[in-house]
Amino acid sequence: MSVTAARADTAQAETELLPAPVRRRQRGLRWWKEVLYVLAFYLVYSAIRNTQGSAAVSAAHAL
Repeated sequence: MSVTAARADTAQAETELLPAPVRRRQRGLRWWKEVLYVLAFYLVYSAIRNTQGSAAVSAAHAL
């Protein structure tokens, strides 16, 4: 048996002994986390918007 054939047999034996790789599920955002992010953004946005106040404007000017 040649050296190359012996190496090929050894490599094949090693790969047969290794377990199949475990596929992990990619973890994405959960829908409830996305809802929490939207609510948090809206609360911060509303707080900033409310600090600016609202100027009294006539209906004709608003249109």
